[in-house]
Amino acid sequence: MLSKISSLNLAVQSDHARPPPKISPTFGPNPVDLLRARIQAIESELQFDGKAYPDGLIPFPHVLTGRGFFPGGDGLWRDQYRDPVSVPYPYEGIMFVGQDFGSAKKYPPQTKPWESDAVITWRFLNERIERSGIPGPSSFFTNAFLGLRALGSAIGPNPSALNPIYVDVCRDFLAYQIQILNPKLIVIFQSVDEAVYLPLFDELKPSEVCKGVK
Repeated sequence: MLSKISSLNLAVQSDHARPPPKISPTFGPNPVDLLRARIQAIESELQFDGKAYPDGLIPFPHVLTGRGFFPGGDGLWRDQYRDPVSVPYPYEGIMFVGQDFGSAKKYPPQTKPWESDAVITWRFLNERIERSGIPGPSSFFTNAFLGLRALGSAIGPNPSALNPIYVDVCRDFLAYQIQILNPKLIVIFQSVDEAVYLPLFDELKPSEVCKGVK
């Protein structure tokens, strides 16, 4: 499988390097409800000086109904970005993990609640997924860091990547996503801070992570 996605400029976590999920949940066709409920619980704890997130980050203002990385969207593949969901959640599929959803300034408005083909990330993914022969419906697209950047650019490190409490919260939530969807392969974007995911993979060996593969 690694050879098929070698054209992706991403980090790849092999299946056998991660621990098995601690639970085998049973759920309906839309486990995003479980994931969103967990986020709501996290935000309600107000762990950061009485706020949902550290300074520089805010909760999502609304949920996207078209294509979008989770947690802004539902994380599902769509052939057309405006389409409503038409495929089941890819349990035991492929999980793509980006850094974060970006900035509030760039978040799609309620009048156009989707990420279009003009979004660089999706243009990049669409081309390479098709070239690699990965079936889109088997993929789940999510982010390592929760919340939106309140100000500034969507490019560069997350403004709270050095906050240990925030990193722990995001790592625990990433682990929860893995437990829920039980992916066979996890593809991690190179922009994702290793502090978020490396502790989840106790048996990880350097040879099993390909960073910046061309």
